[in-house]
Amino acid sequence: MKKEILQLKTIISTVADLLSSSFKENQIEFRFDIPREADMIVADRNQIERVFINTIGNALKFTPVHGAIEVSAHKTSDSMVQVNIRDTGCGIPKEAQEAIFEEFYRVDNDINQQVKGTGLGLAVVKHIVQAHRGTISVQSELNHGTTFSFTLPQTI
Repeated sequence: MKKEILQLKTIISTVADLLSSSFKENQIEFRFDIPREADMIVADRNQIERVFINTIGNALKFTPVHGAIEVSAHKTSDSMVQVNIRDTGCGIPKEAQEAIFEEFYRVDNDINQQVKGTGLGLAVVKHIVQAHRGTISVQSELNHGTTFSFTLPQTI
């Protein structure tokens, strides 16, 4: 990995541009709020972009028309930032919340039966976050959306 000082706002803007046609097509409101003290991270640009593409892409897949996706961040310590990606989607059943980070696991729901996928996206995200000394978790309630939270370092 090639770790460097990066700005979260720049990374999120790049990913938002990549996914903008999907936001428009599905009439999904996308917004992000990154305060100055949480904007700087130390990471591999390509790998961290992959984390945002996978997590925001999942949020897009499971958020209905006229829904919303919001990315926020805050400092958790002198050296770490927590990023939260919250959606207004269908949610993840309690019994599946730990398994979603396992390779090839896909939640058994109507959306996954209609949309192709390998079940690798969140496993890859977890490995990338951990390779950056971070942690990842999920909070979700059926029919009330999901929030993925992960931490990233601000120092080498």
